Amino acid sequence: MVAAITAPEQAGAVKNYVRAASRRTEIERLRGPGENDGVFTGAWAVHPYTGRDLPIYVAGYVLMSYGTGSIMAVPAHDQRDFDFARSYGLPVLPVIAPEQGFCDPLSEAWTGPGRLINSGAWSGLASQEAAAGLTEDLLARGLGHAQVNYRLRDWLISRQRYWGTPIPIVYCPDCGPVPVPEEQLPVLLPPDAEFRPTGESPLRFHAGFLHTACPKCGGPAQRETDTMDTFFDSSWYLYRYVSPKEKNRPFDPAAVANWLPVDQYTGGVEHATMHLLYVRFFTKAMRDLGLVSISEPITALFNQGIILGEDGEKMSKSRGNVVAPDDLVNRYGADAVRVYLMFMAPWELGGPWNSEGINGVTRFLNRVARLAMGQEPESRARVVSPDDIQGFLHKTIKRVTEEMECFKFNTMISALMELSAFLAKNRGEGAQGNLLWAQAIDTLLLLLAPLTPVLSEEMWQRRGHKTSVHLQPWPTYDPEAISEKTVTVPIQINGKLRDTMVIPPGLAEEGALKAARGRDKVILALDGKTVIRTVWVPDKLLNLVVK
Repeated sequence: MVAAITAPEQAGAVKNYVRAASRRTEIERLRGPGENDGVFTGAWAVHPYTGRDLPIYVAGYVLMSYGTGSIMAVPAHDQRDFDFARSYGLPVLPVIAPEQGFCDPLSEAWTGPGRLINSGAWSGLASQEAAAGLTEDLLARGLGHAQVNYRLRDWLISRQRYWGTPIPIVYCPDCGPVPVPEEQLPVLLPPDAEFRPTGESPLRFHAGFLHTACPKCGGPAQRETDTMDTFFDSSWYLYRYVSPKEKNRPFDPAAVANWLPVDQYTGGVEHATMHLLYVRFFTKAMRDLGLVSISEPITALFNQGIILGEDGEKMSKSRGNVVAPDDLVNRYGADAVRVYLMFMAPWELGGPWNSEGINGVTRFLNRVARLAMGQEPESRARVVSPDDIQGFLHKTIKRVTEEMECFKFNTMISALMELSAFLAKNRGEGAQGNLLWAQAIDTLLLLLAPLTPVLSEEMWQRRGHKTSVHLQPWPTYDPEAISEKTVTVPIQINGKLRDTMVIPPGLAEEGALKAARGRDKVILALDGKTVIRTVWVPDKLLNLVVK
């Protein structure tokens, strides 16, 4: 097509560019357009809606393997198209704008959703709605059809290394490549392979492994010495996990139906483009073969962040910033290290390690131990009611439960720290034998148990419980205990604060007005004035407009 549409005056430039671009790999071309990464063909296309002439370029970042190999660029809404247009002085016309519009000229492509602009009769529609309507319209006019494009590539699974599953193929001089029969599987790696610094598979130099008999004719043959990509094994490990003792098949379909799909997967973001893609590929292939009934291997995914060195850089031996966990465990204990790793930053973001930070976690856990053993010094600094203790306790249960489910471990630990500090400040005479106090300490240990399994178990046992803390039901909160008994509402007159009042939550406007009019400051402020309007925001604000 390129040769057919190129204008005679551009033929030489196009030919030279195509020759140069064809020497680059797809990976190099996918890095995005750089300088001189395309050439004008001299040909023009007609826009099916506006009738405008559009220049046709040959560009390195447009791949033949994706779709038809021919695209309509949208410079305002694809970063590679944007960069290309800027390089060649092409117009960048936005056709989708965010709800708030554009404040400044585009400095990069807008790739989010929004509403259509500069689109004639289609302007004002939400982008997703418009996409469906435009597709139907083009179809009705015979100008196109809807299609899903998959960016699939062949997966080269062979590796020239020892560690990996042997590829079960035998090469026979007479029969050619022959698969190893099922009854001879699995092909096992030899335990005494010799590793040489040649970059070749050690299996090539192991005579006992290399030389074998052809399964077809019985003549001398050689085994394949490449092994499979280790992703090949990790792509279906979850199926083996549910039935690891199967001797004659990879997994038990009944066990798979019972256990899978995985409810929650956590892993690094680098897994998304390889491991998780392969896991889905295996699952869908096995589904099509009738081996499993599920279509997705994993229901929910959560990517955690990376723990960096104290210098803010990724940990590396060459940088000398690696923090050895074994040394920390020996010094502080596994529970303290675990809690600090969860407390130091939001779990999904990660962050730099701080050697001083773990000391604060250690002090917190020591305070928990003292509270559990009744060794925290008594305090008379504050006197709280049983309702106060119940309210604080049940608010903590609610907060910890919700934040654990959302992987907000750092704020979950903050809530437990606040509970331990509250209990320490309010420990007074008679607390040790108080039933409510005992319940509060036990609840603290139960909420900590997933984070500090060792400390919680030991304190639980020392407090006289006969069964493991890890076999107890998870604490539940009482909505009544956490409901606010009163609320403080500001009273304004003509928008200026005059007083506040403490009232029951949910009080109607009539009751709030009556309470406000009984306040001394309000009585003085209203003296000689007439209330012409009342603004009542339940539980938030009362404003009296007077003249």
